[in-house]
Amino acid sequence: ADLSLSLSDDPDPVIAGRALVYRLTAINQGPSDARNVQLTLTLPAEVSLLSFVPDICTATSSTIRCDRDRLTAEEIFTIVATATVPADLNQGLLLIARAEGASLTPDPTPDNNTITASTEVALEADLQAALTGEPAEVFVGDVITYTLTVTNAGPSKASGVIVTLNLPPGLNVEDVLASSGSCSIGTPRCELGELAVGAIATVRWRVRVAHWPGTPISVQGEVSTDAVDPNPADNRPEIQTAVRFRVFLPLIFR
Repeated sequence: ADLSLSLSDDPDPVIAGRALVYRLTAINQGPSDARNVQLTLTLPAEVSLLSFVPDICTATSSTIRCDRDRLTAEEIFTIVATATVPADLNQGLLLIARAEGASLTPDPTPDNNTITASTEVALEADLQAALTGEPAEVFVGDVITYTLTVTNAGPSKASGVIVTLNLPPGLNVEDVLASSGSCSIGTPRCELGELAVGAIATVRWRVRVAHWPGTPISVQGEVSTDAVDPNPADNRPEIQTAVRFRVFLPLIFR
């Protein structure tokens, strides 16, 4: 009895934080019935088993085993397993699943009784940025405190997170404080590193208005990541600050 296995993975690549479905198909290509058939599907160590069918199989945390008394010639038997891929896996990691089949009936081609499937991990992180500036009105010479808040809405961790404050001429950064990572004052930019799903990072800049022509001050924040962002429209918040001018009246003595 020629027992033959095929193993598919869907999707490939898989997004960290999403589900991954394996389909193991065993077919007895004959010519005889296969007796006491044992099929085993071993999931990658990195994933968590969510569900499987059929329910005649048994499972541990990472292995599904199905025993059949007999698999007749040309009969097909399928196992479908759904696993959860952790959100904190690295981009490009390969997940390796392995399937094995065995029978007490002699197999003329045992090489097709073992098969593997490799799935590449991809990152997708929806970063959401918000920018505030205080106070709402300033005089030339005053200090504005800009706060950029970044939230990772997932489904994956965000790697290589960078935030930038785009300032027009006439505004000078005096200091910066970030909740993580490192910052540069000369070019208002902070490298925050990784941001887990649901995590929030903040960066505060104190900026002095050295000189200004009179129109409202318009400042834009920006956040980027090495991961794919499915909704980049909310990565560039902008805020305006009104500028007031002091008027000095001459004193006239009579």
